[in-house]
Amino acid sequence: MKLCAFGEKYFERKPNRSGRIQKELGGLAKLLLYLCPEKALPFYFFPNKFGWDTFLTFWDNNDNCNNNEKISIPCKAHNYGCRFLARAEMRCLYIYFTRIAQISNVAKNQNDANKTKKANEKGKAKLCMKKRLFSPILLLFLVFLLLQSGMQTAFAASDAALETAVRPGELLIPGGNAFGIKLFTKGVVVIGVTDVQTASGLTTPAADAGLEVGDVIVEIDGREVNTAEETKALIGACEGRSLSVVYERDGERVSTVLTPQLDAAENEYRGGVWVRDSTAGIGTVTYVNAADGSFGGLGHGICDVETGELLPMLRGVVVDVEITGVEKGRKNDPGELRGSLSPFRCGLLAQNTGVGVFGSFDELPADLGEAIPAAADSEVETGKAYILSTLDGHTREQFEIEITKLSTDTESKNMVLKVTDERLLEKTGGIVQGMSGSPIIQNGRLVGAVTHVMVNDPTRGYGILISRMLAAAG
Repeated sequence: MKLCAFGEKYFERKPNRSGRIQKELGGLAKLLLYLCPEKALPFYFFPNKFGWDTFLTFWDNNDNCNNNEKISIPCKAHNYGCRFLARAEMRCLYIYFTRIAQISNVAKNQNDANKTKKANEKGKAKLCMKKRLFSPILLLFLVFLLLQSGMQTAFAASDAALETAVRPGELLIPGGNAFGIKLFTKGVVVIGVTDVQTASGLTTPAADAGLEVGDVIVEIDGREVNTAEETKALIGACEGRSLSVVYERDGERVSTVLTPQLDAAENEYRGGVWVRDSTAGIGTVTYVNAADGSFGGLGHGICDVETGELLPMLRGVVVDVEITGVEKGRKNDPGELRGSLSPFRCGLLAQNTGVGVFGSFDELPADLGEAIPAAADSEVETGKAYILSTLDGHTREQFEIEITKLSTDTESKNMVLKVTDERLLEKTGGIVQGMSGSPIIQNGRLVGAVTHVMVNDPTRGYGILISRMLAAAG
């Protein structure tokens, strides 16, 4: 018994009845049976079923084989005995299976091509998807870089401004002396809207024109107004005609028409509006620059007491003040410094900002102390510090406080302060109105100024970092 290479028992060699020599399958037949026996053997044993006669048309008549030599292929799986095939038939089988192999190869190649195409398409799809994903990711990355660059530029500009304001080696004289302020507004501030009693009844000309408390009237009938007297004169001379009015609200200019009404009692034309053109008060100087006589004070802006809005400044005058008394602060009732203002000016205001007022003295105040360095934000820390304030006459005094909290990411109210000095608590109850601007000194540096008192606890208040004030002063 002879076995094929793939180990299955498909044929054996034995003599036939006529004594002719049977031969094993040739090399090609063995190869065909080796490659696809399940397809080759049925063709040998079931030619009619599988179209053997049709297949013989592929017979190669030029095949040089010896027809006397027959090959017997017994089938072990089916009881059909031996079937004898000439070598010419084997040649036909070779041609057939070669064509099958070619077709199979074509199909295989086509299948491989399809797989390759699908792989390429999948790769392209992945690449396209990657590109689609890459594009927004790249865009987001670029936006992030731009924003980061912008933020860094903004922070760098802000830091540069603060570094310019707080120049290394720059020395400032701490203030602590009280000063009086007379501020005249640019335009007139509406502090009330009222009715006008006419012969026919009550009218509301200002309300009808759309004016509200807090508006700043800058023009009436094409003429600039900066005082209450100018406003009253222009309205009174209208003789009943409507007037164009320009006012500012939230930083924008708005035009309207005001129609004054004749007041029955006064026999004068009224606009039904109350205005303010100036204010006065007491504060504390934060620092003085001995080089040019410039100063900063208050640590906050001068606002209208009725509206709470920052007053637009036309001009401001600084006058000397003498502290004559203190109203002690209590819970929900903040105290204040009382004093008398001199009729003579000692300086001018140049700016009224949200972080303080700035100007210059005609002459440096007497009894100023020594200049000390202005502190950078990084040099300020929580803990013990001192303030300078004037509570009596013109005498400056030093009082101990504690910085309990720091915040460098806000424009103002950067520090929370607590008064710990028993002398100050005895005299004022803590922080009172008029002490705004009192310089805060820590570790031999000017770090900021007192700005506000907490109404529900006068022993506590807020402070602003000196860097914010110097940056606004320019």
